Amino acid sequence: MSLKDGRYYISNKSSREWCFLKNGQEIAGNYISFKDLQKNHPDGAYAIVGEVLQSADVEKQQTKNIEREDGITLPVNPLGVFSAKSYKTIGYIPCGENQYIGFYKKKAAGILLPLLLIPLIILSAMFALWQRNEPAEVEYTIPSTKYEIDSSITNYEGELKRPADMEQTQILIPGFSTLYVKEGSDMVNSCLFNPADNPCFFQFNVVDQTTGEIIYESKLVPPGKGIDGFNLNKTYSAGQYPAVIQFKSHDLEDPSINYNGSEMEITLVVIK
Repeated sequence: MSLKDGRYYISNKSSREWCFLKNGQEIAGNYISFKDLQKNHPDGAYAIVGEVLQSADVEKQQTKNIEREDGITLPVNPLGVFSAKSYKTIGYIPCGENQYIGFYKKKAAGILLPLLLIPLIILSAMFALWQRNEPAEVEYTIPSTKYEIDSSITNYEGELKRPADMEQTQILIPGFSTLYVKEGSDMVNSCLFNPADNPCFFQFNVVDQTTGEIIYESKLVPPGKGIDGFNLNKTYSAGQYPAVIQFKSHDLEDPSINYNGSEMEITLVVIK
C-alpha cells in the first residue's frame, strides 16, 4: 500500500499497530481497544484530546498539534469532527499521561436510525466518587422559564482533574458504557453528572437507539452537580438494548445559547 503524507493508517490490525506519514517520515505506534482503555483506567481517569480518521487527510483548517511524551508532535482534528452516526471507533492512540487520540473509520453504508445526534467536542471518560446529598442550592440565574435547573440534582465530587494542557473552554464529558435497570422497573441507579469545572450547563437525554425514542430527559445540571439515579419513561423485558446518551451543553449566563454537544453509544442492560 502506498502511504500518503499527512494520513493515519492501520499497519497491522492483529497487533493494533498504526502509522502516520509526516514529511515523508513514518511515525508508528500501537493503539488500544475501548475494553483495554477501561481495564487500564478502571477509575475512568483518562481524556480524549483529539481524533483522527483512518486513511484520510487531517482537516487542515481545524488541525491542532498534540505533543507526545517522547517529544513527537502529531496533527489531530479537534473533538466533534467524527460523530457516532457516521463513524466507528477503531481504538485509542496513547499520546501522554492518561491522554489519548480517538482513532476512527467510516461506518459501512446501512440503514440510518431516526436519531438527531449532536457532534462530539470532547470525550473525557470520568467515573468518580459520588457524594450523596440533599438537592443543593444553585447560584445561577435563569433568564427564561423555558430552562430550569433539575430539581433532583445533588452535589458531585470527582477525582479526575482537568489536564494541565487542556483549555478551560473545553468541555469534559463523563464516560459511560452500560446502564443497568431491572426488568419491569424504570429506575436506573447510575449518576449523570456535570464535572465541577465545566464552563456550561448539561442537559441529558437517553435515547433508545432502535426506535429513536427519548426514554429519559433531564433539565439543566450545573457544574459540580449530578442526578443520582433517574426514571425512564418506559420499562423493558430482560435483555440488552442499544442506546445513546446525549449531552447537550448550554451557556451558564444565558441557557438559550447552545454549545456543541456530545453523544455516547451505550448498552442498556435489563436484568431479571
